[in-house]
Amino acid sequence: MTPVDDHRPYREEDDLVAAEYVLGVLPADERAAVAGRIEAEPAFAQLVEAWEAKLSPMADGFEEVAPPGAVREALQQRLFGQAARQQPGALARMWQSVSVWRAATAAAAAALLVLAAVTLMEAPAPDADERFVASLSGEGSEVHYFVVYDARTQDIGLSHVTGARPEGRDFELWVIDDGQPHSLGVIPEGSSVHVAVGEALQAAIDDDAVFAITTEPPGGSPSGAPTGPVVAQGALNPI
Repeated sequence: MTPVDDHRPYREEDDLVAAEYVLGVLPADERAAVAGRIEAEPAFAQLVEAWEAKLSPMADGFEEVAPPGAVREALQQRLFGQAARQQPGALARMWQSVSVWRAATAAAAAALLVLAAVTLMEAPAPDADERFVASLSGEGSEVHYFVVYDARTQDIGLSHVTGARPEGRDFELWVIDDGQPHSLGVIPEGSSVHVAVGEALQAAIDDDAVFAITTEPPGGSPSGAPTGPVVAQGALNPI
């Protein structure tokens, strides 16, 4: 049973959409549409809340960093324009309104992406492209995983969305670099698990790499190369 089984009815694909929304991997127009559904559809809003609770532990390994003081002002300016300067009292009431927060979700996400991009451009080069996210799925397959890779800690966090592994088989994770598959190991069972990356494979994981999942005999491929079908795959995107 998933955390949202008690909140039906909803379309099966809504489960994946809710997870992608929480992870922030949807395009801006799709994210805006989903934000509207959260406001209008209580069942779907509960689905999103369930995914927030499920995926939030994946952020535990990241240290909290206070944003520069100019970030809040820039965000206010982008969301509310001149209202940020002309109506401070009204603006304070707007910040306290739950409905305004929900309506502003898409715009806030876009603003934060812009500010994050500026921050990354201003940061030293070694700090860039240290975290990546991927949505792994396959045509005709029910297997869906979300992946967060932290290059600093060489840790891969995997969130199991849907799709059971076949009886007597394991899921094995691969990174495809220059067309060559390299095993990252068998994926442990569980809704939120972690896989460590060995030093030899760290250089293979970048924003040009692709993650793939195959089904293999218990314990993984005996040959070191994929032997089973690919049930999910997806490209890495820098956060």
